Amino acid sequence: MDMHLIYNYKIILVGMAVLNVLYLVFEAYKGNGSSLDIATNVLDTRKYIIDTPGCRIEDLNPFSNEIKDYVYKIKKLSCRNRGLLTYVTRTDNAVTLNINSSLLHDYSAFKIDCCYSIIKRNTTGPKPDDNLSFSDCIHFNDSVTVNENFVKVECSNFLHKVYENIHATLQPPKWVVSNKDDPSVILVGIDGVSRSNFIRSMPRTFEFCERNSWINLGGYNKIADNTYPNLMAVLTGMNYSQAVNSCDPYKISALNNCEHFIWNKYRKRNYSTAYAEDTPRIATFNGIKAGFIDPPTDYYFRPYFLAADDLSTKYLCLKAHCTGPEKTGIRMQVLIKDFISAIKDSTPGFGLFWMNSFSHEDVNCPSSMDDDFVEFFEELESGGYLDNTIVIFLSDHGFRFGRIRLTHTGWMEERLPFIYIWIPHRFRMNHAVQYTNLVENSNKLTTPYDIYMTLQHILALSNKTFIESPSQGCPQCQSLLKPMDSTRTCVSSGVPQHFCTCSTYEKINKDSARLKEIADFFVEEINKIVRSYGNASRGCSRYFLDRISHAKSLIVKQDVEENILIGVVTNPEAIFEATIRIIYGRDQTDKTMTLMETSRLDRYAPKTFCVQNSPVQMYCYYMFVLILHYHLLNRQ
Repeated sequence: MDMHLIYNYKIILVGMAVLNVLYLVFEAYKGNGSSLDIATNVLDTRKYIIDTPGCRIEDLNPFSNEIKDYVYKIKKLSCRNRGLLTYVTRTDNAVTLNINSSLLHDYSAFKIDCCYSIIKRNTTGPKPDDNLSFSDCIHFNDSVTVNENFVKVECSNFLHKVYENIHATLQPPKWVVSNKDDPSVILVGIDGVSRSNFIRSMPRTFEFCERNSWINLGGYNKIADNTYPNLMAVLTGMNYSQAVNSCDPYKISALNNCEHFIWNKYRKRNYSTAYAEDTPRIATFNGIKAGFIDPPTDYYFRPYFLAADDLSTKYLCLKAHCTGPEKTGIRMQVLIKDFISAIKDSTPGFGLFWMNSFSHEDVNCPSSMDDDFVEFFEELESGGYLDNTIVIFLSDHGFRFGRIRLTHTGWMEERLPFIYIWIPHRFRMNHAVQYTNLVENSNKLTTPYDIYMTLQHILALSNKTFIESPSQGCPQCQSLLKPMDSTRTCVSSGVPQHFCTCSTYEKINKDSARLKEIADFFVEEINKIVRSYGNASRGCSRYFLDRISHAKSLIVKQDVEENILIGVVTNPEAIFEATIRIIYGRDQTDKTMTLMETSRLDRYAPKTFCVQNSPVQMYCYYMFVLILHYHLLNRQ
């Protein structure tokens, strides 16, 4: 071949390669601030779980070397060495409480007498969502029909009590509706489990979901720090400030007057509704919040778990893993099956079932429930529970505290909770286009606001008169059952920069004078936040900068705007992380700094016990704890 032709051919190939790179740079650059950083990684060889024009999310190795010292398995814990002495059966519309007579001799060589008490809410007093009343204990032999939803059972011989337990004896709806064959929707939540930690700590459950065509939203990005705002985005479509303004959880009765909850929309369309959380003391709408005066749903399981919490307990990972003879997580799984069984012949159902007991305090603790979840999902499948039930199996965020959180992997994991969606075969056939859209959207950036829109869309598919409302927190967000633009970014999806995993930051020198100025500004802003709570923050210490733990920069617009992600350790010792937005004037020394979002990375509950009933808890270090700490040090 002529050498000139070969030379010209090489020039053409090189030219085409250069043009291709320039085109990719242009495509990444032409979006808004969230996608500018993508251009810096056009030639990046890393793998991405999401790789679209609007967002690239790194595909993390769940077993990366930087976290291997923090990862281990926790053995499955048994709550009893004998079978359950009492159990519940359902025949048609009759709910029966039974004694397993074959086990009586396992509990006592003497005669055993059993009785049951009806459990009800007692809304008197300053905290109406925290009180219970129990009826007189009614003796029964063998079995008894129960007409209430919750009972406590006690069994004794002539010497002492040998057995007690709490049972849900869910009564069926008192009506049958014309749309009873519409698909039910069940949200099954585990607090604080990232996508990577789900793979790592619950491998058998992960394998079950993958093997059985559950749809994994790999780019599901949280929109705020902790459970409440992320769950409110799912349930109401609102961000934190909107949710507090419209449905202030700190005021008695405000949550009951909140019409934005998605379960209200389902209830108006003849669905039976349910809500349960397995750790009542730290439940999403309780703890430092006021809770509900009236039950927010048709089946409200807070009384059940409050009563179970008073049984004898076994602790695992700092939480009551066993309440009486049953695992708290297993109790929730049984309730899900009971709810579906109770309503199946009368109405469709919508339910939120949220679990904290085995995941809230330890990143590895979900491993103790892996086998239980596989058995649970296999029973749902074989028992026909999934035939006409859409299941959204999800978390709110990854693990937020501890040493693992200080790694890059931990930073990413905190922002990327796991989520799987089960769509029944009947729904897939009846709504094939929508199902295809869902599958395609699984490879795009998604958020809790999209789940809120999806829950509305499911209603609209079976009820033509239902009108979907836009998400207030993210007006551009949409149902996952509709085609989704691949150019969507964190900004257009309602994700603040502080939590956005699409952005690629550059590390910056921790020892620079510029960064010291930013850190001082950050610590002073924390002090201002603490003081803004007035009397509620009385006794909280003032913070001083001890050191900068980490810092990264994201250039939003060269020489104009920059986001600094910075972590600081304070004195007294707390670990904070924030995004500081810097707007530059004509001179780089002429700048305006704004604190955008703040996270706290150390376990602050032991240091803030005196302000646990106030939102200032996240920022506080109680002065008495500080004094006690120094006193103990001086004694050593």
